[in-house]
Amino acid sequence: MDVIQIRNLLAFWLEKLTSRHCSVKPIGGVLLADNLPTLFVKLTFPFFISSISAWSSGTGGAGLIGSFSYAFLTESTMGNLSPRTALLIQVFIPVLFAIT
Repeated sequence: MDVIQIRNLLAFWLEKLTSRHCSVKPIGGVLLADNLPTLFVKLTFPFFISSISAWSSGTGGAGLIGSFSYAFLTESTMGNLSPRTALLIQVFIPVLFAIT
């Protein structure tokens, strides 16, 4: 291969890697795949009352509280802990929930 062929090949792959080619597809399949399991659970699990207590649909508050507490623990002006120590502290909370 000569220099021009290598340059053209690199330009081709660079263009493929950095550009986005979106195609229009119906989103019905995505919506069904997302909503059918939830619909199934809502319609069938009332018959299994003992098992529905283990399944819940939350608000996302746990993700927010977890991320902010990690940021607080690792911030140099706040907790000033290493990421490893902060995660070890946060692992204790699910263990506490499992015990209680």
